[in-house]
Amino acid sequence: MEQEGNSEQQDIVSEVVASYNISLNTISKITGYSASKIKKILVTAGVYTSETYDEIKFLREHGMCDNEIAIKVGLGKKAMNNYTPYKKGLYKLEDPSGNAKRIRKHRKKQLND
Repeated sequence: MEQEGNSEQQDIVSEVVASYNISLNTISKITGYSASKIKKILVTAGVYTSETYDEIKFLREHGMCDNEIAIKVGLGKKAMNNYTPYKKGLYKLEDPSGNAKRIRKHRKKQLND
């Protein structure tokens, strides 16, 4: 990951975490990011909590895979994704890393071919 992108990510995470005393929808309106992205940022930062997330976290810690957890708690694959921390940094930033730009360019080319 490039240094610039990393700094931008840290700024975004810091802003979202500092705002966590208000609702996800309000943070979403302030930052311009979806409520789902806000939740995922907070999960990644280790500060998000809810009854559903706490159950998911507990089940993960006890060896259940995400597919099993999704069935147990009644969530779909996309919903489970919101409760899964980012692994490679934040996605779809306004100023993506060089690698992210290359990947987007390649995907766009594939769609046009």
